Amino acid sequence: MSSPDIRLSVLTLNCWGLLLPNHRQHRMRAIGQHILKANPGYDIVGLQEVWSPQDFILVREIVRDVLPYSKHWTSGLFGSGLATFSKYPLVSSSLTRFALNGDPWPVWQGDWYDGKSCGSVVVAHPLVGEIEVFNTHYHATYDPVGTDDRYLGARVSQAWEMSKLLRQSTGLGRRVFA
Repeated sequence: MSSPDIRLSVLTLNCWGLLLPNHRQHRMRAIGQHILKANPGYDIVGLQEVWSPQDFILVREIVRDVLPYSKHWTSGLFGSGLATFSKYPLVSSSLTRFALNGDPWPVWQGDWYDGKSCGSVVVAHPLVGEIEVFNTHYHATYDPVGTDDRYLGARVSQAWEMSKLLRQSTGLGRRVFA
């Protein structure tokens, strides 16, 4: 006897939610409306650069009828910027802050201050059981294309740390989205 095909619709999006740009709330509202009206709808959504708790609340209120479960992680001075929404109940959540986050000197870049991290939620899917969903936003690239990338080491380190988390989750028998 074969099991039925199970399809999940997953969206990940960098919202460009820096606190200073113009039209941030308009953009967050539009993102929430897109998620709400998507056809077919999403089962899981991972957003990055949702720095403001108010922006998270705005999106959460818009999508709550289709994605009633959510998590927004705080980390560092400005927060992790990570938010995950789910159609299915969240069993647990965790946040792992990366060891390397760039340099504190270029304050305007913000990467060191926001505490680059990997957030995860364990979702209770009614047919497949536990699914662990990982959401992250690695250190940005600031150097022009074709020049030395001074933050490449930080991103490689962050990816390596995340790979350990993924390996740990699959070792527990969970299905994984990253």
